[in-house]
Amino acid sequence: MLLEYKVEQDNWAALLPLIQANLNHSPVASLANHAPAEVFLGVKAKTSLQKILIGSDAIAANVVTTGDFSPGVREAVGNLRASLDGMHREVATAKEKQTKRNQSNQRGARSVNFHVGDYVLWSRVDAKKKGNKLSVTWVGPYRVIGANANSFEIEHLITATTKFVHASRLKM
Repeated sequence: MLLEYKVEQDNWAALLPLIQANLNHSPVASLANHAPAEVFLGVKAKTSLQKILIGSDAIAANVVTTGDFSPGVREAVGNLRASLDGMHREVATAKEKQTKRNQSNQRGARSVNFHVGDYVLWSRVDAKKKGNKLSVTWVGPYRVIGANANSFEIEHLITATTKFVHASRLKM
């Protein structure tokens, strides 16, 4: 391999991860022609070294099979894959249920119940007051004259000035 890829003999350590991955993903006769990674993890093993050495014709049909030394290994690998698929499905449905529960249990989100024509008070933050730095003062009366997705247009009843305000700044 060092000669084939013209790698200096001093750099043989750089090829160790490739060789280790190849050994872990190569079919072994004692595991009924399954790779160790396939038997232990339940995933289809593909060797990168086969593609490098053989080329694009590296398919499972080209792997020479020897006699099955362990006939139960194929069944065990199939059972492992089926149980892993079932486990992944259960986890996915549990996550979806938890997400739906979390969305339904949100306490901070309140539905807006203001309509055009309603009389409301508007909250104004007074930063210049002594004591509490950001105390809120409810001022008004205002009338809702327009409604958008997240904001409302309100009109002061005495001065007839209009403002666009967020729904969280209003109360009836």
